[in-house]
Amino acid sequence: MTGGGGDWAEQALDAVLGRVAVTRAEVGDRFPLFADPGTGHWTTTRRGSWAGGFWAGLLWLRARHTGAAADRAAASECTARLAPWAGADTATRGLILWYGTALADGDPAAADLRGRAAEACHAALDPQLGLVPWGSALGGPRLLARSDAVPGMVPLLATTSVPAAAAHLHGHLDLCLRPPRRAPNDGPAPDPGNPTAPGPSRTESLRRGGESEPGRGRLPAGEDFGRPGAPGARIAGPEPALPGLLEPGAGAGAGAGAGSSRAESLWRGGESEPGRLPAGEDLGRLGLPGAWNAGPVAVPSGPAGPGAGPAPARPGSPEPGAGAGSSRAEPSRRGGESGRGRGRGRLPAGQELGRAGLPGAGNAGPVAVGSGPAGPGDGLGHGWEFEAGHGWMRRAEPGSGWSRGRAWLLLACADGLRFAREPGASAAWRPDRLEAAVRQLVPMGPEGLAGPPVPAADEDRPEGPLDTSAAAITAVALLKLARQPGPRQAEYARRAEAVLRRLATAHLTGPGPGCPAGMLLDGCYDAATGTAPRHELVWGDHFLALALAALTGLADLTEV
Repeated sequence: MTGGGGDWAEQALDAVLGRVAVTRAEVGDRFPLFADPGTGHWTTTRRGSWAGGFWAGLLWLRARHTGAAADRAAASECTARLAPWAGADTATRGLILWYGTALADGDPAAADLRGRAAEACHAALDPQLGLVPWGSALGGPRLLARSDAVPGMVPLLATTSVPAAAAHLHGHLDLCLRPPRRAPNDGPAPDPGNPTAPGPSRTESLRRGGESEPGRGRLPAGEDFGRPGAPGARIAGPEPALPGLLEPGAGAGAGAGAGSSRAESLWRGGESEPGRLPAGEDLGRLGLPGAWNAGPVAVPSGPAGPGAGPAPARPGSPEPGAGAGSSRAEPSRRGGESGRGRGRGRLPAGQELGRAGLPGAGNAGPVAVGSGPAGPGDGLGHGWEFEAGHGWMRRAEPGSGWSRGRAWLLLACADGLRFAREPGASAAWRPDRLEAAVRQLVPMGPEGLAGPPVPAADEDRPEGPLDTSAAAITAVALLKLARQPGPRQAEYARRAEAVLRRLATAHLTGPGPGCPAGMLLDGCYDAATGTAPRHELVWGDHFLALALAALTGLADLTEV
């Protein structure tokens, strides 16, 4: 889509919010997830999963844009359907219930839902870990810390407890921004009575390629999964059976959880009937969203012998996006196997994690990160698991090159700095530390901020697919930073506009035959599994619309 002069942002926003009306007519009371780049048809979920709040946010932006009572009613009704997530055990409540309610000005029900969610998240903060753990509602291990657990959660918690919000933010930064370290393979024996005492490093020996198929999971017999990219494609039926798309409140063992998918990950082949899978079907081979495997990664070294069975699948992502896959967005790009093999690591013994005065501030355990050449993403650890007797262990997935993870962290830092610079702000926000984190996440080059406007989904695999959703999230974060005083203020604003212009002119569909106008294409849902690698993503649309709304005066980024 092209625009001229100063009206390019208005034209792009008109297109994106016009697309919202088309989407609403198609999906009805379901939640869009990603849309086929050729037809514009959406794959949907019944309860929204971690992305449901972005659809509600888009509806609220459209209601502001049009001023129509019908649009406002649609937004309010959608937000109300997010209510079951308030009590769900997941740190993605920040994504769901902050972005699903923050734009709902003048809606008492949305404000009440936001308040209940904030109190529930505050109650879920683990005093020993000093953060709200990932939780069990999406399946897999509960005691995780991930980059996508921070955005939204910080402003949501700040409405009820500034110390909790600051602790959650800095606790994740202490882990996710830790520089890579080398550690000997053996260390002191763990102390069973001290869960944060140092222990043996147990570096995971991941191969750099040739892993078994990623993202395996199972559907119950007869589960309808639709055809991603086909008209009316949908993830239907009881969502607890979809790892990564579980129903609110479902525990880690609900449905075909991560544990069972690891135990039985054999490809069974064949469908019982069109659109349905037999019991135990492997999702990873089908590229369905939300399929993932949780837990420690240990890919055996050397070739498998006869009868050895499948290699354990590496962990995937309920909020996927790490890895590399074939790029259908640009034919000149080569796809590749994502088997980056980061392994896991531990924090140095006695490392202070800065928990804003909360108990349990110390974390220990020697770092042990998998070997291999350094890449652009090295130094970022987007996923960690806490293990009793060993402390925090770095997970192989999401990998360090996950560009959306970098964008999520930047967005959370921008929110933290906004709070830190308010009059009478708490010292718990630690603005100097947040500024240093921003400099690490968006380093300066000789001609301004470094890196392409639209990054690869996996920055360690630049030949792989792009991720426009990472660019859109980054643009919102930069606009937030540009509204705060500092030496980089003008550069943040310039870069944000450059990113948005690139998205609007090179990746946003215009009017004409084929797919609808207003689709932000070249978003990558999950490069590791090849799921939706050049598609329209609902959160990409949301952040693009939010950034354009900020440029045009429709939204105030200090409120969302």
